[in-house]
Amino acid sequence: MKHIPWWVIVALVLVHDNGTPYAEWMNSLVQPGRHAVSCCGEADQYWVKEYVPSHRKGVAFVAVVLTKDGKDTFIVDVPDDKVIWNQVNPTGRGVLFLAQNDAGEQNVLCFVPGTGT
Repeated sequence: MKHIPWWVIVALVLVHDNGTPYAEWMNSLVQPGRHAVSCCGEADQYWVKEYVPSHRKGVAFVAVVLTKDGKDTFIVDVPDDKVIWNQVNPTGRGVLFLAQNDAGEQNVLCFVPGTGT
């Protein structure tokens, strides 16, 4: 695993903070099991319209995710090891952080379950 310098993580967090609601909270999140790696921030987050538990091995939830424009949805499998259980989610809804890999596929960085709204 490649080591990421602390200053790169700080720079990424600062770049993603644009004063939007919950930006500070989003920027404080770190990837489960990788306590020095940020989930990124508001720019990488997607609101989850709904999610249900999955019965497949290694998949915690199946989430219906809103596109950035909020007009369409897409489905994402949320791996067990990407769920953040130990953070209070002030948004009231599920929040998913995605990154695109070199092949153009979306990878789940983090998912924080909602508190229900």
